[in-house]
Amino acid sequence: MTCSVRHTDALAGLQAMPEGCVDCCVTSPPYWGLRDYGEGTATVWDGDPNCPHEWGDALPAAGARSNDSAPGAKETPGAHTDRDKRQRSAFCQLCGAWYGQLGLEPHPSLFLEHLWAIFDEVQRVLKPMGTCFVVMGDSYCSLKGSCYNPGGGANSLGQNRKAAGVHPLSRGNKGDVPEADRNWLRPKQLLLIPSRFAIGLQERGWLLRNDIVWHKPNPMPASARDRFTCAWEHVFMFARSGRYFFNMEDSLEVGATGAWEAMPPIGGVKQTEGSGNETYSGNRPASNGMRQPRDVWTLNTACFPAAHFAVYPEALVKKALLAGCPPRVCGKCGKPWGRNVERGEPVDHPQRRNRKVPALQFTAEGNQYKAGGYLGKVRAYEVSGWHPTCFCAGRETCGNCGGSGWVGVKRIEQQEGETRRRCSACKGKGEVGLPGPWQPGLVLDPFCGTGTTGVVAVELGLRFSGLEINAEYVEMAARRIADAQSPLLEVAR
Repeated sequence: MTCSVRHTDALAGLQAMPEGCVDCCVTSPPYWGLRDYGEGTATVWDGDPNCPHEWGDALPAAGARSNDSAPGAKETPGAHTDRDKRQRSAFCQLCGAWYGQLGLEPHPSLFLEHLWAIFDEVQRVLKPMGTCFVVMGDSYCSLKGSCYNPGGGANSLGQNRKAAGVHPLSRGNKGDVPEADRNWLRPKQLLLIPSRFAIGLQERGWLLRNDIVWHKPNPMPASARDRFTCAWEHVFMFARSGRYFFNMEDSLEVGATGAWEAMPPIGGVKQTEGSGNETYSGNRPASNGMRQPRDVWTLNTACFPAAHFAVYPEALVKKALLAGCPPRVCGKCGKPWGRNVERGEPVDHPQRRNRKVPALQFTAEGNQYKAGGYLGKVRAYEVSGWHPTCFCAGRETCGNCGGSGWVGVKRIEQQEGETRRRCSACKGKGEVGLPGPWQPGLVLDPFCGTGTTGVVAVELGLRFSGLEINAEYVEMAARRIADAQSPLLEVAR
């Protein structure tokens, strides 16, 4: 098993990775204006990579050259000010590049541009059937030239750091905010950065499948007396394409005891004759009291005794990886293996056994209801192992359908005059792939921090690749991941 934590910034680390090698990405980028991540975490963004750079406070006009330095002079970032040695934010007066930490940009739009550039690379290294889970919290614009995001921690941007200049430039005083942004960047404004981030990724070709709510029963207390305390964050689920790996069987939740929702009836919308009541079924009804996973995850925040202050809970990562990362992929082509699911015959719902209630079944034909079907039916199914979805190791006739690609007399599909449904084992192809060499799926976290994603990945038997710009966190992550797996396995740094 390969597990690595590399000391590099996210963009450079991703650019060094080959295309289409990652099965699932689970990460949480820095929130805008929230924290100073320490010395050595600032990098040069945008601009001309061959420029000698002359650093100054203001963003220069296009093509402008600073009069404060001789042409070609190279000044150390931050040396233009004596406010504090920790000052690490400046614009190049020659090419417009910005030097600073991701998350401490002077404008939220610049922060979003940098995040989009990073996730362009995530999209490149992700496999066509890969998924990406992004945890993000929002920020408030404040009066003192910074923003506020509930979170706390030793490195939160307190007033001393704001005064020292290790924070986004002033945007709470109207005189420092561009006219076009004064309605947006005004004091107390919730900036909706996660939503803007997600919309930007949609426009860059990502498919947003879920905006999951991470509900925190133990949120950070807020001192504001004129608004509600924030007790949730976004968990965006993105996919590269409409056909992606999703492990529904291992993501099922325990339904409410004795509730109808725990074992939903088969079919679409059904209306009981004469009652006016409607019932709805799930896509994969179960007979074991489980239900399809919901998009509200109630999970306590995690505590970590070391220096890092933004650790999300391992339970959150586990939910994402169980759903989005295949435990087996083909060792040759990299395609994920599929779940073996055996579907049984419909049986009466336990709470309605022997109480067959005639129903009106809606049909597309004639756009009307017609008699037929019964409420209260559920279908049992069993999950047993995995199978290849490719033919890299050879192929054989599907034993489920006998090679015809069709089975049963269930769903409306016309084949040679018979009413049948496509075989779920071979997807109607009549053949299945032979098992061959495989390897665990690869998980990526480009903002690795102290390695929570990596810890859960190796506990689930997956491979992991983490990128982290803070050298101290790299060591913490490597130790945690090494402790979570077999001592015979080495964590590469």
